[in-house]
Amino acid sequence: QSKIVTEVILITPRGVPDYNTRYFVRLLDDSLSIPIVGLFDGDAYGIFIMHLFKYGSMSAAQDGHAMACPHMM
Repeated sequence: QSKIVTEVILITPRGVPDYNTRYFVRLLDDSLSIPIVGLFDGDAYGIFIMHLFKYGSMSAAQDGHAMACPHMM
């Protein structure tokens, strides 16, 4: 039997996500213990954005762990 998901949080950063968006996704991951699924373009730019969410930013290395979402699928 198929199950329809009715409760979803959708975040659309529309390009490179800012600090607050990445931090908010991390807070959702830590506090709600829900699966975090990312949908990105299949090009180099989309992979770059996925890496920002999943691993953090090199330019913010001191805060990278606080903004990274390593459980993202």
